[in-house]
Amino acid sequence: MLKSGLLPNNSPPTKGKGKGRGKGKGKKGLKKLADTQEKDNVLLQQIRNSQLVYTPYAATLIGANLTLTENGLPPTQNAATTPLYLPSSFPAEIHSQPDMKSICEKECRLREAQADDALFDLRRQRCVMQGLWQFKKLNMSGTSNRPNTRMLTLHKQMQQKVMRIADRYRRARAALVVLDPEGDWCTCLKELKNEDIRGPGKEAHEGTTNSRYEPSWIWLVPRAMASNNQSDMTEFNDSMRVEWAKTRARAMRWKEEYVLVQEEMRHVLAWHNYKANEWESQVDQRTSGDRSILQGVSAYAHKQAHIAHRMAA
Repeated sequence: MLKSGLLPNNSPPTKGKGKGRGKGKGKKGLKKLADTQEKDNVLLQQIRNSQLVYTPYAATLIGANLTLTENGLPPTQNAATTPLYLPSSFPAEIHSQPDMKSICEKECRLREAQADDALFDLRRQRCVMQGLWQFKKLNMSGTSNRPNTRMLTLHKQMQQKVMRIADRYRRARAALVVLDPEGDWCTCLKELKNEDIRGPGKEAHEGTTNSRYEPSWIWLVPRAMASNNQSDMTEFNDSMRVEWAKTRARAMRWKEEYVLVQEEMRHVLAWHNYKANEWESQVDQRTSGDRSILQGVSAYAHKQAHIAHRMAA
């Protein structure tokens, strides 16, 4: 007799619900990879056809940069890593040809819009990050580590997104430098450094005071694609209006302090002159007494009047 709940070693396994689980996962994964590869090949073929039709000299560069493998076959390429061979990537002797002028102008318009959009996205993302940091400061200070850690993780993810947008802007501007070094875009699309990616207001880690704070140039330039006749006020969001109001209030306060300082200095000069006149009026007030004492009193009054005049000077 076997005890209840025990089976012999040679007993057949019972049929469970988990039998055959995961058997079709491999087929689904292979099918997904095959579909992705097929879509990648179609996109790569479309890129090649567009390059050969719309971009002169692209076939020459494709053939020159095509290295063969050990079997004598071209290497495997995908749409994500294949170069687009836009005119800005051509050597100077190629994109300066007369038949490349119209294509270079088209890419210049494309790159200007790309850089302008990247700069707009960068400003928008910085506003979101600063609002997020203010929310953490007001609502999560003194709480447990879990919400603070989640907020820091979210902040790092947004910072990575900001750096990707900055790289997109730098690539577009580098292409503009090659295509049109002295174009009108230079007034709006300046060189973007890492220290320029800040704002819209003064951040907590910045050591400057409010009176010494200078906003980054990314908040001071208009849209590159906007009309030159009228400013596009819709670009400025609520946070920038708040910063403008703060700056205006500080400027008005500085003007008031300047007037007050001038009035206070006039008060100081008038006070010293008044004290000097008071001491000079005390020179001959005492008439009776020893002559040496009278001379000492007069000398002391003259000394105090001299000190007051020197202070005023």
